[in-house]
Amino acid sequence: MSNEELVVRIKAGVDTADNMLQLWEQTKNFIRCMARRYRGYAELEDLEQEGYIALYDAVDGYSKEAGCKFFSYASFWINQRMKRYIESCCRTVRIPDHEQQKMHQYRKIENAFQIYRGRKPTRWEICYNLDLDEKQASDLESAINMSRIGSLDSILQESDNGDTIGDMIPSSVDVEGDVIDRVDQEELCIILGDMVASLPDDQKTVMRCLYGREQYTRAATGRQLCMCTQEIRRAERKALYSLRRHDRVDSLRAFLPEAAEAQAYRHNSSKEFNTTWTSSTERIAMRL
Repeated sequence: MSNEELVVRIKAGVDTADNMLQLWEQTKNFIRCMARRYRGYAELEDLEQEGYIALYDAVDGYSKEAGCKFFSYASFWINQRMKRYIESCCRTVRIPDHEQQKMHQYRKIENAFQIYRGRKPTRWEICYNLDLDEKQASDLESAINMSRIGSLDSILQESDNGDTIGDMIPSSVDVEGDVIDRVDQEELCIILGDMVASLPDDQKTVMRCLYGREQYTRAATGRQLCMCTQEIRRAERKALYSLRRHDRVDSLRAFLPEAAEAQAYRHNSSKEFNTTWTSSTERIAMRL
């Protein structure tokens, strides 16, 4: 039985399931041939399944009185169905059909300019040939760039082990740098701890409260030590004065961040220095 006769029987409701199965058997090679055109974009079995679904649309719209073969009529529906499947499910970025058509026209113009003029068209030439304004041309170029985005799960062609693009992207975690920073921090804490330990008891306690792990305020430190704020300030100034003249103060320069070095050129005024007894470099270092 011909395809056209099967379609007539299916539309008449005669043994619909059996006739539809027979139509599928007679057209599956044709559908497979069409699916092979797009096998670089999707799995062949998925494309064949879409082609089978498209047969229902072709059967509903086919008219034997039109005088065309069912294959000719069905090829349009099968082709459309496969294209839409690829655009909807197989692209990393979903791009609408109307944008796809404009992109196709854009590439045709671009190829024509390369062949006949040896260069790419300018934005104005694109606007003139595609009847677009400046914003539409810009949006079209953005859509073209989006269509080139690939999946990180795509397998590299040169790889024999199934490596993907994502496997080749370096990690944002700087493991080596983190280890070095941690070691520097531990060494800095040891040096500072020894320097603070050499201070008198009252200054040592005040510095540990103000700049230790808890980092109490001067008021909270005063409550902890039963001292007024002025006494806390006085002990802090004396401690900083002694630490600046400590034998190991030069060894701290290696731990000074580049940011502190750059900001240290913003000098204190004489009034601020006489009030806090800290230089600009010391102030920045303590802040960091």
